[in-house]
Amino acid sequence: MRQAIERPNYSNALASLRGLAACVVVVFHALLVFEVAGLDDPHRAALAAEPGWGLVVHGLLALFNGHSAVIVFFVLSGLVLALSLEREADLGPATLAAYYVRRAARLWPLLLVATAGTMVLVLAWFEPGSTPAFTGWADGYYRSAPGTVEIARNAVGLDSSLNPPVWTIYVEIAASVLFPAIFILTATRGLAVATLVVAALVTAFGTNFMGFGQYMVCFVAGAAIARHGAGLGRRLVEAPAPVRLSILALAWAVLLGAERLYAPTVHMHPHVVLAVGAAATIIVAHVYFGRSERLARSPTLLRLGEWSYGIYLLHFPVLFALAHAAAPFVVAPSPAEALAANIGLAIATLAVVIPTAALVHALVERPTIRLGRALAPWIARPFAAVSAGFMRLRAAGGVR
Repeated sequence: MRQAIERPNYSNALASLRGLAACVVVVFHALLVFEVAGLDDPHRAALAAEPGWGLVVHGLLALFNGHSAVIVFFVLSGLVLALSLEREADLGPATLAAYYVRRAARLWPLLLVATAGTMVLVLAWFEPGSTPAFTGWADGYYRSAPGTVEIARNAVGLDSSLNPPVWTIYVEIAASVLFPAIFILTATRGLAVATLVVAALVTAFGTNFMGFGQYMVCFVAGAAIARHGAGLGRRLVEAPAPVRLSILALAWAVLLGAERLYAPTVHMHPHVVLAVGAAATIIVAHVYFGRSERLARSPTLLRLGEWSYGIYLLHFPVLFALAHAAAPFVVAPSPAEALAANIGLAIATLAVVIPTAALVHALVERPTIRLGRALAPWIARPFAAVSAGFMRLRAAGGVR
């Protein structure tokens, strides 16, 4: 057990956690569709201002906190990317070329498929005009056909107007490009701590460079867990139960409630990103280093983890297609009826998107991931040849 805590190479529990987080995002968005008790934009309403049904909605939005789930995704990505680079012998040009090919094959094919599928729904299903039972948030989507430039930007992750969750894929793409530098800057424990402090300060001061700057702290935290977290992970996992459970309870409380209590009217407030990022780091470290047998052994959760990218990327247009189909039957609903409609919409969306994601995983993700792995050495070969030639020239004294 001690050896497993020291250096796990891969954790099925992490995959399960990713699958659960993807499903949480689906439920979160579903809870925002039909207006409950006059809450026109519920995830932007202050907690104290909404008694009664408002408190129920706030409680559900905290329990199924999609924004916190996204932070968990970012920390997980930092951990997994660090593990992948640690398997490489060096970070020379050939290794980096192969890494970028694999990341492109992982992120972009499904993004292209999701964009194409969304466009089909926009052209064939969604109609202009307002839906009275929708919240103002929901009523703003899919009311007009996008132009060619907008479609192209969505397809490569530079815009998320067609599929709002794509904004996080843009962050993932940016982090993937920068991650070799993050990996180098976390090579030693001291350097990792310094990098984490700098990244935290960048976030704290609201420096969201090009829309991704404030989230880099999450990827740095994930890399730090993978490379230097064994000692702290062991202390957490092996701590007396009251201590360990208290730490985890506090982390979950921050994960679920920080945004609701501190800055509900601001999307991803920098201080919330920091607090939730710290909580997510604790939870991910606990899952990674042990005490997560149920997550690691559940076939259902492992499958959800395997399909999580598809669940996350495909759910929004599916959700709205179902919402538009249900809207004629949800007219002037009572708060209980509107909330029931949102919960039913969440269940229906999961029922459609999970098998769809499984199919897309088999037909798109798995083949393109394999293709990326096959192409990576071939594309990296010229870089390896140039690097080897440079080293021979240097050894011969031609370069100083």
